[in-house]
Amino acid sequence: MWAALGLAATPTMALVFTCAQLPIYTLPRVVRHLLPRLEAQRLRRRAR
Repeated sequence: MWAALGLAATPTMALVFTCAQLPIYTLPRVVRHLLPRLEAQRLRRRAR
């Protein structure tokens, strides 16, 4: 998008693009940290 629009991109367009792309980059990291915790919690429940 930046290459095509250059300086013609308005701040609103930049915000929309950023909000749409952010989950693509952050979700794998969030999942990587959450899965071990969820697995440990599941194992603790199973041990009861």
